[in-house]
Amino acid sequence: MAKAASRDEQEPPAAKSPPKQAVIVIHGMGQQRPMQTLRSIVRVLWETDLGLTDGIERREPGRSRRISDPQPGEIGPPDPVNKSWLVPDTRTGSKELARVTTPVADNGMRTDFYELYWADIMEGTTREHLVAWVKGLLWRWPHQVPVDVMFAWALLWVATIAGIMFAINGVVSLFAEETAGRIVPAVFDPYWPWLVLGLAGLVALFYARRLAKRSGDVPVTTLDYLFALALPFVIAAIVLWYLPVEIVASASFLSFAATAVIGWFIQGFLVPYFGDVARYVRAEPSTVAKRAAVMERGLDLLRTLHGKVPEDDEGDPPSAPEDKGKTPEPKYDLDAAARGDYKRIVIVAHSLGSVIAYDLLRHFWAERGPVAGGVIDDDGRAALMAMSDYVDAHAPDGKALATFDIGTFRTLQRRVSKALGQPKGGWLVTDFVTLGSPLTHGEFLLARDRSEFEQLKQDGLVPVCPPLPDPVDQSILYAPKQDDDAPVARHTALFSAVRWTNIHDRHWLVFFGDIVSGSLTDLFGAGIADHHVALSRRPFGFVGRIFTHLDYWSDTIRSRVLATNLPHGGPASSQPHIDLLREGVALDAPIPGVGDAEQQS
Repeated sequence: MAKAASRDEQEPPAAKSPPKQAVIVIHGMGQQRPMQTLRSIVRVLWETDLGLTDGIERREPGRSRRISDPQPGEIGPPDPVNKSWLVPDTRTGSKELARVTTPVADNGMRTDFYELYWADIMEGTTREHLVAWVKGLLWRWPHQVPVDVMFAWALLWVATIAGIMFAINGVVSLFAEETAGRIVPAVFDPYWPWLVLGLAGLVALFYARRLAKRSGDVPVTTLDYLFALALPFVIAAIVLWYLPVEIVASASFLSFAATAVIGWFIQGFLVPYFGDVARYVRAEPSTVAKRAAVMERGLDLLRTLHGKVPEDDEGDPPSAPEDKGKTPEPKYDLDAAARGDYKRIVIVAHSLGSVIAYDLLRHFWAERGPVAGGVIDDDGRAALMAMSDYVDAHAPDGKALATFDIGTFRTLQRRVSKALGQPKGGWLVTDFVTLGSPLTHGEFLLARDRSEFEQLKQDGLVPVCPPLPDPVDQSILYAPKQDDDAPVARHTALFSAVRWTNIHDRHWLVFFGDIVSGSLTDLFGAGIADHHVALSRRPFGFVGRIFTHLDYWSDTIRSRVLATNLPHGGPASSQPHIDLLREGVALDAPIPGVGDAEQQS
């Protein structure tokens, strides 16, 4: 008779929770709604990247995928997408947000997506926007404006002055009889009604097409189409009744109309985008408190995701003889309300969000990085020493030599981040991805000119990649107290551990491409994986290139790679901007701190 199995053989051990990684999405400027950016980025990074779950789906069909919702006019069966769920979560500091979580991917990792929402904090009055607009963007000498935005800067001046002049002319023409007459020839009169009706027809067609493409559970009714078709013509009839051609052709009306158009363009488009940037980056009395509130919300999220923090006064080495020479086990602040259950953290930031993310990383590195007081062990020091040696040999003064290789540098960065993430309470941010970043205009936005920006880098207030060694010690490390102390990283060595990927669409004639974005390697260092793509909305041809600032994660457009200092290794694609974004975030990266055998089990 066979021997009875023991209890351990009869009851398998409790399954361990799979390791997790966190992706923090930071939205850009403008009037953003909570989770608007997060949901669309999750779709591209996770839901439609079936390669992340290909192995699991083959072994256990249906476990990690679902069938996507059918789209209007779609031909054929709907495509599968990776599953994801919305989970209530208050760690982001807002009850308007939720966490998006996923099942386990092929690399054994689950992913939680968070959004750092900040638009409610920076919301301000029109006066504050306009003051920042004038002081931050316009009121500069030409030599303080970078060449690539000189044309845009001149257009802003022209638009501002033209708006003021049209407004003054409209007011004067109301009281000056000789300027209040009609200035449009009478030959225009028969065409005025047809122009209004033609515009009404275009508006009706636009809204009818939007209704036809609408998706959702509530069906579109005939009444909806009647409303969309009839309302523009009703408004057109009112315009023709109250605005006969004699009024429209007058100087006063045309001046006020031009003022309204220019004012709408500035207030409805330029100020919400560029005004937000100018208002955030300028340390004025009216913005300091709001900037601090944005930073504190972001820092709280990073602290929570990193876990409990070491106590400042509990870092003395053990005194027992057998423990001599060993790295002390860090003790933790029991009052820190944190969840230390993540293996790595990635930050994806768009537009002004990239400036906020840059500031967050800079402050959090000083707080929780391997600087004096941060968690660091012998492996972390060894990885930092290897990075310091490479930077000293190939980028000694912050300028990459001909021998600098970005691939080798990023491999060293990955080793540093892996080593620093091993101890509990260590540094977990491994990757920083910027999309359409205004940091390309850093000398224009963060300083008065290029010389002041370079001085900020030398002062350590602007970390660069590769990190800038100390001009005296020629190292990114230092001994915090005495020369024989174990070295730690400098405050400027942030990008020794964080890989930076930048995707941009350089503009042409201001309106084509993305005027906000550009390359970052010239200002922030050759260690940034910098990808220049050309985004295009098909089938609109060249018109589809107008202001592509919001299209970096769109999976309905096409793109081309025009320049890159780190070619991606995937197959040729019609959407390389999506491929580069996925490579920068690297959801399929090996799990830090987990051996290969354990990871594949």
